[in-house]
Amino acid sequence: MGVLFFGTPEAAVPFLEVCAETLGLVGVVTVPDRPKGRGRALQPSAVKVAAQRLGVRVFQPESCRDAEFLDAAKSLAPTCVVVVAYGQILPQEVIRLAPVALNVHFSLLPQLRGPAPVQRALAWGFATTGVTIQHIAQQLDAGDIVAQAVVPIWETDDAPRLLERCIRVGVRLLRDVLGRIRRGEGLCWTAQSHGLATWAPKWQAEDAWAVFDGPAARIVCQARAGGFGTGAPCLVLGKWFKIWAAEELWGVGRTDSQPGAIIQLLRGGPVVATGAGGLVVQQGQVEGRKRLSGEELVRGQVLRRGDMLLRCT
Repeated sequence: MGVLFFGTPEAAVPFLEVCAETLGLVGVVTVPDRPKGRGRALQPSAVKVAAQRLGVRVFQPESCRDAEFLDAAKSLAPTCVVVVAYGQILPQEVIRLAPVALNVHFSLLPQLRGPAPVQRALAWGFATTGVTIQHIAQQLDAGDIVAQAVVPIWETDDAPRLLERCIRVGVRLLRDVLGRIRRGEGLCWTAQSHGLATWAPKWQAEDAWAVFDGPAARIVCQARAGGFGTGAPCLVLGKWFKIWAAEELWGVGRTDSQPGAIIQLLRGGPVVATGAGGLVVQQGQVEGRKRLSGEELVRGQVLRRGDMLLRCT
């Protein structure tokens, strides 16, 4: 009895550890080492590092269709295949390696199928999201649902914070499912309502760009969704400026000021005119400098009244 685990980033490591604690691991599959950093030295994935720490055999095929890999994987005779953010769509040959093949997805399927459910939930202003454990199907994220749990989205959430909470909820959910398999209990499957499916495409740089002639609330959501590195970027005085946290200022409707103009300087941060409402920049970063709070941006005169924040082009 054991799990053949497929995963790559740091977010997958807690799920790897749960598999080790419950059913045990017969092997771990992750991407090949990739060049990173200034020196472009080969670096292992976070899952590979964790698997080596646990003393588990690691496979790093360029493709899961590789015949040598498939032969080795079949010889392991896994009880269950578990996939968390692996980065490749698994072929049927892999899905059929075990009686049960499960994928952990960070949304309430069929909502937000695809590669960026956390970022899209924030960018589109969702009040809740969740975690789904599904049977792996040939169509991406379209498999039958084994278990789900709701995760509320708080106003203070950005993408890293929301992902962290989804991971905690997902780990508990997977522990319960694997515990049922270990005890020989049957799993219940619920088919997804495919007509209700929505798609969460990959988060691209242009998705994060602050657009000031739109509503302030949209930029607030973009900054939260861009928490993994993009923020909500714009240009000020010819330099990049990233909005990392912002708040809509109630009571500021359409003004005579051009969208993108800094119209007030509050203690909490500079206020930017938008197409609908004012935007208080609570945390921002000028190109080549560290992140600053809104108060620091005002006190240090990094942004001044009358400065223009412009859309990236």
